[in-house]
Amino acid sequence: LCSVTSTPSPTTAPRMSTPAGDGEDPGAGTPEAAAPFSADWKERILVPVVAAGVAGAGFGLLSRHRARLGPIRAAATYAANLSIVAGCYGGARELARDARATTPDDLMNSVVGGLASGAVLGRIQGWSLYCTIIY
Repeated sequence: LCSVTSTPSPTTAPRMSTPAGDGEDPGAGTPEAAAPFSADWKERILVPVVAAGVAGAGFGLLSRHRARLGPIRAAATYAANLSIVAGCYGGARELARDARATTPDDLMNSVVGGLASGAVLGRIQGWSLYCTIIY
């Protein structure tokens, strides 16, 4: 521990040595752990949810149920359903990425996210395996 009474200039500031000792960032050549879950969740969860809501509203306006439900209600229903599915998938994918400590572009995170969100949404809807196979 040392105390400094004046601020040294950048050229005379003491440098901390790295484990490699050659001035590189520690872990520059090794695979690093993924960024924390909250680092850029807006880009990977919130943006797809909003995009799914817009796409769902467009499909709702073009659906055949528009005449029975009305265009506003059909668009809102489709937008809400597609946003919920996109949010569950994105959240499950990011949870898998965080649990597995991998990069966001790892394909296995998408597989795990799709299986997990499908299982949760299927359970909430109440469909059994028999209904899924028959229909």
